[in-house]
Amino acid sequence: MDLLERNRRRLAMLDKVPGEARRACALGRLISVEETEDGDMGIALDFWESDGWNGLSPCVPTVKREHSDPLIREALNGGALRILELPGLADAPVTGIVMRNLEMKAGDVKALVKQPQLARAAGLDFTGVAIGAGLAALVKSPHVSRLRRLELLATKAKTSPLSGPTSLGNLEHLGLGACRLKSQQLGEIVHSPGLPALRSLSFRANDVDDEGIQQLVRSEALARITHLDLALSRLVTPEGWKALAESAHLEHLRLLDVSDNELKAAAAPLLAGPLTRCEDLRIDLAEGVPELKLPSLRRLDVGVHTNSALARLADQLPSFARLEALTLRLFFYLEDLTPVRALLESGGLAALRTLEIQVLQPTAERLDPLFELPMLPALRRLRIAEGPIAPRHIERLSQWPGLAGLEELVLTADLANPEAVKLASAPMERLKRLELKLATGTPALVAALASNPALTNLQSLLLPHRSATGTAFEALAASHTLTSLVELDLSPHHQVTVEQARALFRSPNLPNLWIARGVEATGTGQEARQFGEGVCADPERRTVRRL
Repeated sequence: MDLLERNRRRLAMLDKVPGEARRACALGRLISVEETEDGDMGIALDFWESDGWNGLSPCVPTVKREHSDPLIREALNGGALRILELPGLADAPVTGIVMRNLEMKAGDVKALVKQPQLARAAGLDFTGVAIGAGLAALVKSPHVSRLRRLELLATKAKTSPLSGPTSLGNLEHLGLGACRLKSQQLGEIVHSPGLPALRSLSFRANDVDDEGIQQLVRSEALARITHLDLALSRLVTPEGWKALAESAHLEHLRLLDVSDNELKAAAAPLLAGPLTRCEDLRIDLAEGVPELKLPSLRRLDVGVHTNSALARLADQLPSFARLEALTLRLFFYLEDLTPVRALLESGGLAALRTLEIQVLQPTAERLDPLFELPMLPALRRLRIAEGPIAPRHIERLSQWPGLAGLEELVLTADLANPEAVKLASAPMERLKRLELKLATGTPALVAALASNPALTNLQSLLLPHRSATGTAFEALAASHTLTSLVELDLSPHHQVTVEQARALFRSPNLPNLWIARGVEATGTGQEARQFGEGVCADPERRTVRRL
C-alpha cells in the first residue's frame, strides 16, 4: 500500500469520527492507517515521532520530548487511549501504539497498562523510554494477552519480568536491542515459559559472548525462532561461531543478522550449511569469505572490508537467482571499487528490485565505478549514500537508462552539487519517493522538480538544505505535476515558517499533501500552536507532523 492509498484510507477513517472529536484530541496528528496481517485496515496511534532528518539511530535514542503537550501528558496516564472508543474507531483493529522516546517513568507505564483499551493493540513500541520497573506491570497486565509485537529498544529493560510466567502468551516479536544486557539475560529469554509464541528476537547491541551463544543454541526454543538479530554483539571468537554453526535448531531461520561482528573462518559452516531456509542475511565479510550456500536467499546486507572479499562476493552472486534486495556497505579502507561493477553485472541479479550502496569515507575518484551502473531490468529502488558525489556522478546518473524504471531514489552526498538540477529534470515516470540529501541545494533544483512533467506519481519528497526559499515554495505551490505528493520533508532547512508551509497546504495543486516534516514555528505562539494542531486548508483532516 503506497502513501497515496494510505492517506485516502486514513482520511476515510477520520471521516467516520465527528469533527468536534477529531479536533479535541488532535486525531489527525496521531492516527495512521496500516494493513493488518489478516488483510484488514487497522489504525495506529503515534504519540511521538523522531525528527525527519536523522531519524532514530538503531541504538541511540533521540532527545526526549518534554511533557508540554497536553495530549502527551494525558497519554502518560493512559487517558489518551480513550481515543480508541470514539465513534468510527471503536471496531477498527489497532495495529500499534507508539510511545517512543517520551519522558515516561515507571509509574507512567504502570498507569498506561491498566487501561482496558490497551487490549485492542497488536503492537507496543517503548523505544528510548526508561521503562524500568514498569516492565513488570506490563508483562502481568491482563490487557496485553493479545499483544504480538513489543519493542523495548534502548529502554535499559531488565529481563527478569520476562523470564517467568507472563500475560504475553501471543507475543511473536520482542525487541531488546541496546538494553545493556548480558548473555545470562539472553538465556533467560530463550528459555522463558512465558513467551511460548515468540518467533522473532532482536538482541542487538548487547553483550553476547560465547556463553550466551551456547545457551542460545542449546535451547529447543531456538527451533521456533524465524528472525534472530545479534548485530553489534561480541561474536568474536571461533568458539562462538562454531557453536552457532553446529546448532541443530537453525533450520527454520528466515532472517539472521550478525552484522557488525568480526566474522571468523569458523563461521564458514554456518553460511554453507544449516541456513537452507534463510531469506534475509546480514553479515560482514573480510578475509577468507566462505562459500555461501543459501538457496532461499532474497535479501543480502553485507559489509565488505577487503577487496578480496568484494571480488569473492562478485564470484558468488550469480548463484543467487532469487535475490531481490542487495545492500553493500563498502568500508573506507577498500583500495578499489571497480569490482562493484563486476558484481552488479553478474548474472545472478536479474530479479534484483532494491540496491543500496553505502560507501564510508571515500574520495570522489574512488566512487567513479559506482556510477557506471549496468542495466538491472527489475530494479525499482536505488539508494547511494555517504560520499563526496561529484558533478560528473550526478550527470551520469541522470543519463542512466534505468532511471525511468525507478520507484524510489535516495541520494546522499557530502557536497553541494549543481548537477542535481539535471537529475531533477530527468524522466522518472514511475518515481514515488525522492530524497536528495545533498549538503546544500538551490531554488533552481526545486523549480526543476516542480516543473518536471514526469513526476506525476511522486508521493514523498525530501529537499536538501537551502533549496526551499520563498521562490521555491511558490514553485511548489504552483506545480501542476506534483498532484500526488503526500509527504514533504523540509527538515534539513530549519527556517521554514508556518506561513510558508500553510501556503503549500492551501494550494489546490497539492490536494493530497498531509505530512510536512521540519516546519519551524517561527510565527506567533498562537499561530504555531494552531498550525501544529492541523489548522490549514482543512483543519479536521490534514496535519503537519514533526513540528
